[in-house]
Amino acid sequence: MAGQSREALSEWVIKKAHHQLATAGKRLERLREEAAGAGRSTAAIDRVARRLTRLRARVYRALGCGR
Repeated sequence: MAGQSREALSEWVIKKAHHQLATAGKRLERLREEAAGAGRSTAAIDRVARRLTRLRARVYRALGCGR
């Protein structure tokens, strides 16, 4: 990314973060399904999923999608 403007680098980082958070969200969904299917509590997974949702919303707004 050498030679890129600060704005271009920021946009690249935000897009990468958005993608990684989406991937983490999918993994959390699978973990929740597995836990629920095994009769285990999903409370901790649900708390993390809510935090992830809030964080994804912030990144989404940083991309300019929430305006």
